[in-house]
Amino acid sequence: MEDKDDVKRNRKSLWLWIVGILVIAGIVWWIVADGEEQVIAYDAPETGQVQETVGGSASAVLRAYVQFAEEMPAKPDFNMNHDYINEGILKLQNALQVLVREKTDLGAELQDEMEALESTANELQKNPESLRHAELTQQAFVRSARILQLVQEDGEEDLVNKVMAAANDIKAQVPTLDQKTEILQFFRISAQAIAQMSDEVESEEGPASL
Repeated sequence: MEDKDDVKRNRKSLWLWIVGILVIAGIVWWIVADGEEQVIAYDAPETGQVQETVGGSASAVLRAYVQFAEEMPAKPDFNMNHDYINEGILKLQNALQVLVREKTDLGAELQDEMEALESTANELQKNPESLRHAELTQQAFVRSARILQLVQEDGEEDLVNKVMAAANDIKAQVPTLDQKTEILQFFRISAQAIAQMSDEVESEEGPASL
């Protein structure tokens, strides 16, 4: 009789160990999966297409950047940080991908600029506190302006030139957070340019005004 009781107790202990191990394994998996979550750039559709994705339609991606710029505080003394700037650059990169596909086929020069911008944006995402943050931010801004130059049409030159001028106002040797006014200005002007250059934004909401 005692042997049967011992067997029952041993079986019960074994099941408790198994359940405990499964619970611990589940917690570890959840922590690892949550830590690996990354922001992924929008995969732009081919020319003339609007495709629904996890991130939304092409027009939604464009409006996301315009809205990001519209919602910025009017004064540059708010608590800007590197993550905030990186978010803006990622939204800008996504919007440019959509705009490029909307306006033209990718030529070699335009493809090179898009790849360079993506590489810079990825580097900023991986190391937001990099000592090269201002340098990389300036590179991302200048490349974005260059992309707009490559797809601009008649009547858009003045606005795109303002975007390039704003990009060149960023100094690679000056800490990023000491250039809040210039960074806000670039985001606003580039968003205005994208809104006016894109049929997707204008057709659904009319020309944006920042």
